[in-house]
Amino acid sequence: MLFRYFSLSQRFRSGSSFTVHVVQILMALKKAYADIILNTEKEAAKRIMVSERKVVRLEYELKVAKEDAVQMLMRVKQMMDCKVWVKGVLKFWIMISGVELDEFQTFKYYIFR
Repeated sequence: MLFRYFSLSQRFRSGSSFTVHVVQILMALKKAYADIILNTEKEAAKRIMVSERKVVRLEYELKVAKEDAVQMLMRVKQMMDCKVWVKGVLKFWIMISGVELDEFQTFKYYIFR
């Protein structure tokens, strides 16, 4: 279609209303394409910024989760160490005092429940 316009424009001398009209159409198309490209770039930049914010938030959440996990593991380790220590003390106390087994089981039930 544009080829038809160009072939017709050769019949007219430059500066005629037809060539001015074609130039205006081409300039409008050029401006429209430039606007489309600019808007596409803006949308892409917005998406990149949103993605970068998500990455920062996820990195922070991962760091917090790791810290919480370490704290929980330390707490479990302390609990296990305490139970092992108490068992050792109880065994030593039973060896020294000679408490009967039934009394020890009752005492153990109240300590470790």
